[in-house]
Amino acid sequence: MINVNTKAARLAAVFGCAITLGLSVLAAAAPAQAGTVTPEATSSHTFVLVNQASGYCMGIEGGSSTVGTDAVQWNCNGNPDQQWSIRSIDNVNGLAYFQIENNDSLCLGVAGGSATEGAGLVGFTCLGTNHQDQWWEFNSGPVNNSPCPGYIYLQNLKDGYVIGTQGGSLAEGAHLVQWKFQNTCNNQWWDNE
Repeated sequence: MINVNTKAARLAAVFGCAITLGLSVLAAAAPAQAGTVTPEATSSHTFVLVNQASGYCMGIEGGSSTVGTDAVQWNCNGNPDQQWSIRSIDNVNGLAYFQIENNDSLCLGVAGGSATEGAGLVGFTCLGTNHQDQWWEFNSGPVNNSPCPGYIYLQNLKDGYVIGTQGGSLAEGAHLVQWKFQNTCNNQWWDNE
């Protein structure tokens, strides 16, 4: 563990819940010396994910609670589709992955469980550990050299892609998709303002 108290304090605001005051240095296939953010699992704490490039919140299209509806970025409005919490934690090869669920009881996952770059994200029934497309690593980027200090990206367990907007769009209503990590401060980075 590398003690990075100021960065951890900043990331604590991202989740509105307790964060381990330190960031793990990863030596696996993730970006070199990436810092894994470890939110404490508790259903009583909710957070919003705000795209650092557009300022819009991650939610479900039209505020829908219907299974399979596309995930989008939208004006932050406090509706249940934009309020997320940690549903479950799983440890895979020493890395913590999280299933995140909104206040409409939908987990964020990849449409059809696809492992294809550019596949859309949806709100779906929370399916547990056998559905790796619903599991995300919260990552702060390379320690001491993040292209977007104070922000995080969410990396999918199934295929290693990260969440971004379709075509890099900054528009309200842009659909969320999974893309290859680009290591630049772009629409793949998220925060809680």
